[in-house]
Amino acid sequence: MKMMRWMLMGPAAATVAISLWGCTDDRPAAEASRAEAKVTGTVKIHGKPMASGEITFNPANYQREAEPRKAAIKNGSYEITTLVGQNSVLVSGPEIAREPELGYAAQSIDVSASGSTLNIELPPAQQPAPTTTTEPTATATDTTKPTTEPTTKPKSEQP
Repeated sequence: MKMMRWMLMGPAAATVAISLWGCTDDRPAAEASRAEAKVTGTVKIHGKPMASGEITFNPANYQREAEPRKAAIKNGSYEITTLVGQNSVLVSGPEIAREPELGYAAQSIDVSASGSTLNIELPPAQQPAPTTTTEPTATATDTTKPTTEPTTKPKSEQP
């Protein structure tokens, strides 16, 4: 009888464990894959290719420990192999050291298994500030006359 109880409890316990797997914390899911993919792109500063520098992709998250991947930026271009999924991106180099406001950090890219492209413009494009108005906006009205109406009065209607 005891043997039968253990045989029934084993599968039941496994079912409960599997159903609770992934529900133990409220953090968002993160890629745990160890698959790699290539990322290519360009880095421009004030519209011109960055002469030299380094780009770092960090694929680490709470589900996988991984070392950051680094690649040289030469004449504005780079190529790097990193893990598939979310990667934080950091750009560094002498031009950024001279102008720290150009810094590019904590940006993120979702690297696909087929590879990705990330082109970076520094400084980042500014979003236009939202405009708020309290006055109603004017709308255009059509002031032209219909084409069926004569543009001059007939002689009989003239004074």
